[in-house]
Amino acid sequence: MNRLLVLLALAACAPTPAFAWDPLSILNNALQAQLNRQINRGVSEVFGSIETPSTGTRPDNADIRDARPDEVVIYTTPTCGYCKQALAHLDSRRIPYLQKDVSGNSQAQSELRALGGRGVPLTLMGTQKLIGFSAASFDTAYTRFQTELAQSAASPKTAAGPSASGFASGDVLVARIARVKLFAKAQPAARAVGQLARNEEVIFLGETQGRYLKVRGADVEGWADQALLTKPQ
Repeated sequence: MNRLLVLLALAACAPTPAFAWDPLSILNNALQAQLNRQINRGVSEVFGSIETPSTGTRPDNADIRDARPDEVVIYTTPTCGYCKQALAHLDSRRIPYLQKDVSGNSQAQSELRALGGRGVPLTLMGTQKLIGFSAASFDTAYTRFQTELAQSAASPKTAAGPSASGFASGDVLVARIARVKLFAKAQPAARAVGQLARNEEVIFLGETQGRYLKVRGADVEGWADQALLTKPQ
């Protein structure tokens, strides 16, 4: 027993081996740290270069027919502060959108005028038209837009594309005569939801049923007889 205690005491008093300096280990650690920094920098550059799907592939002369069904369409100018706020909000919510700069795009200017826009931003979310910017109104409208998309997906589709008169989705059209009626459904016996003055501009939304086209004006959306519409001269 005494011998065991002596051995334990000697072991406790024995000097601790000095730390062995290993230059190869230090070099490996330094190289690994540098490699990690390069990897992190590369990842940041890659993600920083990714363009948003809403604006990354759009041509400068994009018009409303280029919008996907799930996209918001927003009319802007480069110097508009509220436009920048609206775009930042859409980006923060990861909402897909088609941005249309009206400052140098005659097609976008025609569309904005047909929609009754006298300033920017003007934003379309499905059947909703928003003038100006408010985060709360954008969020509410987008929720309704998602409901519209779900209902549209569950309902039968109507034809899209060129009509019998050669109009294409997104074309700006004008009324040939005064008091052109817009109907809730594509039939003359349907309820009238509005009417167009002569030469009043509308946008063809790409849907056709028989001789009727679905169009959107400044304050109303409905079906119009395509014989009463034409392209502006």
